[in-house]
This record gives sequence, C-alpha cells and structure tokens, in this order.
Amino acid sequence: MHSASAQNGARQSYTEAMDWYRKSARAGDPEAQFYYGLALEAGEQGPRDLAAARLWFKRAAAAQYPLALYKLALMTQFGQGGPADPV
Repeated sequence: MHSASAQNGARQSYTEAMDWYRKSARAGDPEAQFYYGLALEAGEQGPRDLAAARLWFKRAAAAQYPLALYKLALMTQFGQGGPADPV
C-alpha cells in the first residue's frame, strides 16, 4: 500500500517531468515534442487536446522522429485533431 505522501511525490514528479517535456519540446527537441504530444493526446495534464497533440507530432515528424511520423499519419488518416486525409 502506498502512503499519501508517496502518491503526492509521484504526482509532483510526474508534473515536473511534464514541465521538462514541455520546455524541451518548445526548445525544439523532437523526442520531447513526441512525448509531450502523447501527454496532450491522453489528457495527462487536463482535458485531451488532439489539435495540440497533432501539432507537436507534426513538429517532431518534421525532424524525422519515427514515432511522430507514425502518430501524425494515423491522426491525419482518421481526422483526429484536424482534417482527415485518408489517402
């Protein structure tokens, strides 16, 4: 069983990690852009934001980050966070 202080510490660590991902993503790190996009897609820091997630995947994909290329392709195919392009 986890204590309340351990759970709060884990939440705080996660929040700090997301802050660093956001800062690194804004600084142009493609891996951070991808993982920040995943957090936005999942609603890890609030409501899901598929449009913002797609934007971060697009930025990481522009740097040829393989997982971002894949996620962007899926979101584009199915119209998640923006217009669909099924071709």
